[in-house]
Amino acid sequence: ALVFVDGLVSNPAAGSAGGPPLGNQMGGPNGARAREGMIRGMFSTSTTPDMQKDILSMMLGAPESTAVGAMNATFDPAVWKGDTFTQPVLGLYADKSRLGDREYMKMHFPNLEYVEIAGTGHFLMLEKPDEFNRRLLEFLATQKF
Repeated sequence: ALVFVDGLVSNPAAGSAGGPPLGNQMGGPNGARAREGMIRGMFSTSTTPDMQKDILSMMLGAPESTAVGAMNATFDPAVWKGDTFTQPVLGLYADKSRLGDREYMKMHFPNLEYVEIAGTGHFLMLEKPDEFNRRLLEFLATQKF
């Protein structure tokens, strides 16, 4: 089984206009500002100021090369092969998440249970941990190990 947690599950290369890789924007003289802006864009009204501070500290504390590499790998067209995965999948997503392309996901993950947790941003596991953990444990209880 798989569990997606507000993860990008679509073919980002399909909509690419052929511009520079997103990773390039995460490095260089404006890289720190770009990374912070991207992270702040993932917050919601449920992301408390303390959470925001901790998340920013952790994520901006990673080396620039890590951020650049992660973005380049995420958007690498070679990764997106069009495979179909038939194992059970739980997708836990932020409220009105833009990361889970439902059409793409249904085609490539036919056994997907897609759930959006209301009132959350990208850090739903921190913002609503009780609901997140309940849904995760319920899913895991249905799996045979």
